[in-house]
Amino acid sequence: MVVRCVVVCRRGVGEAVAATIAFALLSIALAYVILNAVPLLSNAPSTATGAVLGGVEQLVVIMRKDTVLEVVNVGSAPAKVEGVVVVNSSGDIVVMSIASSGICTSTPSGVAVPGSSIFVVCNSTGVVDYKPVGVVTEGGRVFAISSRIEAYAEKATGIPIIVLYGGVKVSSTSTLVELLYDRSMLYSNAINTTMPMTLSIDSSSTSMSARVNASLVIVGLNPISNKLNLLAIGFGASGNYVYDGRTNVSLARAGALRYRLKVEGFAGTLQINNADASPGIYPCYINTGKQCRVTMTGTADAIKLYTNTTSTAPQVTGLDPYLFVGDIDADNNTETIFITQDFTVGRSSTFNDINPQFGQRLALDSSLKPVRLIVGTVRGSQYSTAVLSIRFFYWDNSQDDVSDNDNRVIMRAGLVDPVTGDVRYSVSLSYYELCRYRNVVPFQVSYIAKDFLVYIPNEDKEFQIFVELVDPYSNTGYRNDADILLGLSYVGMTLTSR
Repeated sequence: MVVRCVVVCRRGVGEAVAATIAFALLSIALAYVILNAVPLLSNAPSTATGAVLGGVEQLVVIMRKDTVLEVVNVGSAPAKVEGVVVVNSSGDIVVMSIASSGICTSTPSGVAVPGSSIFVVCNSTGVVDYKPVGVVTEGGRVFAISSRIEAYAEKATGIPIIVLYGGVKVSSTSTLVELLYDRSMLYSNAINTTMPMTLSIDSSSTSMSARVNASLVIVGLNPISNKLNLLAIGFGASGNYVYDGRTNVSLARAGALRYRLKVEGFAGTLQINNADASPGIYPCYINTGKQCRVTMTGTADAIKLYTNTTSTAPQVTGLDPYLFVGDIDADNNTETIFITQDFTVGRSSTFNDINPQFGQRLALDSSLKPVRLIVGTVRGSQYSTAVLSIRFFYWDNSQDDVSDNDNRVIMRAGLVDPVTGDVRYSVSLSYYELCRYRNVVPFQVSYIAKDFLVYIPNEDKEFQIFVELVDPYSNTGYRNDADILLGLSYVGMTLTSR
């Protein structure tokens, strides 16, 4: 069974977002009253630029027909088009959502990657005609055929939301590593584990095939390449193998205690329990007490297979096998997921995560250091406060909740001084709050939306904006041994000027 996503948001967040959107739409509609003396429509292309994480967002919008816009990405960052600015037959300027209006569509997709074009087409309803004159990206930027529309629309929205993490800004581990505060953590000094692993396969741009039993499988889409990313976790059985075109690893031996198979950019046949797999989280052992059967044949941009070692001593290892990047719900928005869960759930009277095939063989993982992602910067002399809007999901394997685990920080966000490394301001979420939002068995993904108010020091310097993910639990006997899944979906920011 694949688990897809259920949205859980606090009422205040929803009302605030709704109010912002309503105000923006009203303001843009009023633009027509102000600008009606100036010719708005022109076939001449217009460009605008905006700095986004990982590159510059720069689009050229060209009117090809009265109902067709060509949107050319001449920048260095992918741009996701979510809205269309249109003039209707009454002369009103309206912003329409591509996803929900049913009037405008984008082809071949809603994401324009650097060097490519997409087309936006708007149809009449039989009563009202619509002429597209611009587009709105997920970051709230307006790109139109008239610079007057762009300038007024962006000013009229009042407090723009800056997208720091979301859409397709991160699509694989190789792009995620650019956000890591300490990039060396990907390979060492990140995770304490009771079940050491070693890297058995590390290949790129290769054919591959695999047949594995898995206790947990995560499948996600890379929206840029339209290929799949996969993380399979489990313990090997007879007939289990991974082949990368050169090396064939038998998991019945090498992965009998534990393995983690990480595949990115996969194209081919992928089946879970003899059915074609789609994006989502497959909580096989968590829900059923049995592993799923995963088979795959095709090509991959990257394959990494981590298998257990012969050592029984605890070990410190790198972060790579614990990170997944991919769009798990096919909405053109990639999640970054931090996973320390392997097999089972537990209580305060048992260990939470063990290899069930080998009795009390523990598979407990915890953070040696937090996973700190740098998602943006802000200048202290310009802005006094920032509101970070974060959308994420959380799950852990403790069925006894607060009687099994002490209250420790799971997620933190704030500002760090890039010169000294000092955290200048931070806010956090702890276990006692987060465990209220999840159900252990059956597993489900419940999205949570939180707003964090961050005070910015009044200093003429740049501060880095960070989000930290952490598993603070190793174990104290049977207690404090939770393993987690923590998925980051979106980070937006609004700023208050000094």
